[in-house]
This record gives sequence, structure tokens and C-alpha cells, in this order.
Amino acid sequence: MKRTGTLLAASILFAFAISTNAQVGINSTGNTPDSSAMLDVTALNKGLLIPRMTTTNRIMISSAAKGLILYDSTSMSFWFYNGTAWNELLYEKLWSRNTSNFFTYLQNMNDRIGIGTATPGYTLHISDQITSNNDPLLFIEKMGSGDASAAFFKNQTQCFTVGFDNSHNYFKISDTSVLIGDSYVGKHNMLTMSNINRGVVHFNHQSRARAFLTGMIIPPVGQGQIIPMGIWTTIGFDFINYDEQSEFFLAPSSPPYPANAGSFTPKEEGYYQINARTEFNTDPPDNTTNSYVRIAIYVNGVPRSYGNSLNWYDSNSDKSYGNNGPVVSDILHLNFTDVVTIRVWQNINGSSCVALGGQAVTYVSIHKLS
Repeated sequence: MKRTGTLLAASILFAFAISTNAQVGINSTGNTPDSSAMLDVTALNKGLLIPRMTTTNRIMISSAAKGLILYDSTSMSFWFYNGTAWNELLYEKLWSRNTSNFFTYLQNMNDRIGIGTATPGYTLHISDQITSNNDPLLFIEKMGSGDASAAFFKNQTQCFTVGFDNSHNYFKISDTSVLIGDSYVGKHNMLTMSNINRGVVHFNHQSRARAFLTGMIIPPVGQGQIIPMGIWTTIGFDFINYDEQSEFFLAPSSPPYPANAGSFTPKEEGYYQINARTEFNTDPPDNTTNSYVRIAIYVNGVPRSYGNSLNWYDSNSDKSYGNNGPVVSDILHLNFTDVVTIRVWQNINGSSCVALGGQAVTYVSIHKLS
């Protein structure tokens, strides 16, 4: 019986093709193992099955050897012991690649990638552990022509793009998916900076409006708008030269005029430059002292800025032709719900005056500064 066991062991060893230097080859061909391998397994229709166990069993292994490897059936992944702790060798398929469009992506969409940190708190978490390092954490470089930029999307609809616009040689912020246009060419360019001029080149004001009183308010056409005595009267601007954000409300060609006729309502908070001028006409001439024409900027029905008050008095009983165009100019902080109107006032001899029509004499221009 003992002899039979010895022969069986010898047969098994022969099948394993043990070489003289204790290398082991497992195959059905009798080939010797590769010279670089202690164990060389060759098969055409079988694999290598290593020990399988649950996570509980794995962590209960006593005095695990450094380099010990096994398959964890609980996590369904391979693990190895590095001498101090267990490490997951493979979490299913970490990266995937779509060969039709050459897209490479994380298989698990909930994964977080850490660069410089082992505990990423965000989808992409970059950390510089060298406190004295002033290099940027993210360096974007576009070789050759084209923009070096980064886009920030919300729900794949709202977008801001920040970066270097190669075609204009400027750093820009745009509310589109690409950097386009100059501030006064395309309204989507929010900010432009230059490292040649060393500073902010310009903002896109995002609100630019200019309106005129053309004289269509009262007949005959071209006469202008009647301004009663002693009442701050809103100018009913009836022609828009431009209105970038559709913020100006025109007055109709005939009364009754709505409350917002000839008014401006901003769509965003900020500082606005407001300029306005109205030229008066009166008949008969006035020779009363302390008679004035005035202009002001009103916000929500409250005066915010007064322009010059021009005296109409003329000792020769002739109206002062060269002194009948009051102007107002100011920078005001406006909220997106404010209503801006230009109002004029007169007390000339108890009569009504006319705010002249025509683009050259009665206008308002509004520009957003910040």
C-alpha cells in the first residue's frame, strides 16, 4: 500500500513537470515552466481560481502575509494585504471606453476622484499638500490656435465660460459655452481683461437704452409734449434708438398714457449712468423774474437727481433762446424692480410750455456700469 502511494505521488509530480530548480509548470503538454516563473500555469479552456471568502472571513485572517491575495465574495472584488491593511485591487471595471466616439469615463458615475488627497469630498478634488507651493492647482494650456477655457454648466442649459480668448488675445468671462465677441459687439461677453494693458478692458454693461421724444405725443406731429406749469411731468419718450435688454416702455402716440409710459425698468441690479436733455419752447415770450425750466431723474416716483435749473427771464422781453435746454446726468444704483422716468418742470408766466420733439433736443441715454 505504501508503494502504491509513492507511485501516485511520483505520477503527480511528473505531470506537474517539476524542474531541477524547483519551478512548477502545470499544463497538459509537458512543457517546462518559463525560466522567470516559479509557477507557470498553461490552459486553453480553464482559469486560475484563487481562494474566495466573505469580507468577514477576510478580515479574520490571522497574521496575513504581506502580498496575500484573495477574492472577496461580499464586495465582489479582489483584495491584497500590503503588510498593514487590506486594499481593494479592482472594483469591477473602473474605467470604460466608448470606441465609437473615443470617450473614456468612470464606470461608476458616483465615484469621486482625488488628486493629492485620499479622501476626495467632491467629484473632482484637487489638493496641494505642499504648503509652500504657489503653482496653480489646475493648469489649462491650449497649444496652437483656439481658446484655453473652462465652461461651467447648470443642467446643461445655463453656462458660463472663463478663459483665454485666442482670437482677441484677452481673458474673458462669457455667459455662453464658448468665448465669443467683444463687449460692445456681443452682449454675452461679460468681462474682458488684458495682460498687455494690465487691467480690465471693459465690462459688458448688459443694459444700454436710448430713447427720444419725436413729437408724436400731441398734434401737430413734431410739435412736442405739452408741459403744464408747476408740475413735474414725465417725458413720454416715444422712439427707441436702441434697447439691448428690452427695458424701455414707450409712450403711445396719443393719450391716455399708461403709468409706465416713457420709463426704464432695469433687469438687473447695478450702477447706471443716466443722461437726459429736454429743450423747451414757449409762446408768448416771458419776462417774469424767477421763471425757470428744470429737469430731474425720478426713481419709483421719487426725485433722485436734479439737473440744472435754467432761468427764462429776459429783460428785453425776449425769450432766452440759448438758455432753454436743461440737462441732467448722474450715476445711480438701481434694483431690477425700479422704474426710472425723466421729468421736467416749468413756471414760465403761468402758461404751458412744450418739450420739443426731435432726436436732437429731447432724449435719455442709460448705460449699465457694473
